[in-house]
Amino acid sequence: MKILAHSYVCPKGIHLNGNRVFNTDEAENPLKSAYQQLGVEYPKFYKMDVLSKMAFIGTELLLPFFPKEVDLENDLQLIFANNSASQYTDNLFIESYEQLNNPSPSLFVYTLPNIVTGELCIRHKWYGENCFFVEEAFNPAHFSEWAKSD
Repeated sequence: MKILAHSYVCPKGIHLNGNRVFNTDEAENPLKSAYQQLGVEYPKFYKMDVLSKMAFIGTELLLPFFPKEVDLENDLQLIFANNSASQYTDNLFIESYEQLNNPSPSLFVYTLPNIVTGELCIRHKWYGENCFFVEEAFNPAHFSEWAKSD
């Protein structure tokens, strides 16, 4: 396994290989601003939760680095992790239930963090393995071991 590129999404900007490519610190909606700067047409983006939007933007930046000779449709593995799963959306879902007595189906679908990988697989028609781990801290050895397994 070889890391060809990496992206990072944070409140002050979107980074690719350690360089900020989108300055979003003054944007009212940083993820929407980054999406618009990408120039991608994918209307479903606006319906996604925050976690999926972050993964979408980060992945779009990485696409040019994917090897052309690899069958991405069948051989690409998606391995994601964070330390809070889908907690932000979970809280919004709970709020919709408690305050409105009507749990939101559009939020419910995003209460599992693996919907992130699902959104990416649907968009790009990737059918390979995918998983989403919840870990206290980034563990590159775990990613490496998981990528080596069949």
